[in-house]
Parts: sequence; C-alpha cells; structure tokens
Amino acid sequence: MIQEAENNRFPIFIYYQDYNPNYEPAVRISNPAHPFRKEQLPKEIQDKITSLPVKFKDREKIQLAEFLPVDIQCTMEYVYDGQIWSELATSDDSLMYYNEKTRAIINKESMDKLIAEGKAEEYEWDKHRDLRK
Repeated sequence: MIQEAENNRFPIFIYYQDYNPNYEPAVRISNPAHPFRKEQLPKEIQDKITSLPVKFKDREKIQLAEFLPVDIQCTMEYVYDGQIWSELATSDDSLMYYNEKTRAIINKESMDKLIAEGKAEEYEWDKHRDLRK
C-alpha cells in the first residue's frame, strides 16, 4: 500500500478497503492540503460525475454501500421478506444489512427486532439456495 505522505501529493482524497474483509468501510489514506473540486472541471464533465453527500475531509471511514450500489462477498447473510441481506460495517462502526437486488438498507436495531420476532433468520445454503436465482 502507498504511504500516506506519498498519497498527500495527489489533490484527491484516497480511501483504501482491504480485499478481505470487504464488508468493512474504506479508510481514508490521504488528506490533501488543497483538494481538487469537481467545480474545477468543465460543466460537461461535472455532469457525468456522481457526487456523494459527504465531506471527505470529515470522513475518516466510508461505507460505499450507504451511498452506491455494491456487490457483497464473504459476509454474514440473513433472510428477510424472501430476500438475502448482507451484514456490513457502517461508516460510524455500527452494522447495517444491505440487499444487493433492491439496494435497500436495514439498520442493526431493526434487523435484531426482525430476528427476535422470527421474521428474519440467518441464511443457510440448503434451506435458502433458491433465493440466489
């Protein structure tokens, strides 16, 4: 991995996410003194850039699934409402449950309640494999 001092040469915030575990949020590894702003680009290019509703200088960690569609692998999974929900760490070190098909999120407290009520359960291959289709 590139060292933080070297990263700071670039005018953008750089985040690093370990390949494994990929369910953890990405961690900021650069903090540029003069960050590049989208507004510095021509308008036609600005319109093609997806903006996130965050200030990167204020975010040490970021869980992209909170803002963008992502693919999930190798995480705890739960079944609720006939769909699979993947467990992810949030930007603020809590937990959330993310559905890849709908891109919906359930917070930890809500999923805990659904499990306690018997409406959600841990994913089991033999029992729930048809949900992967």
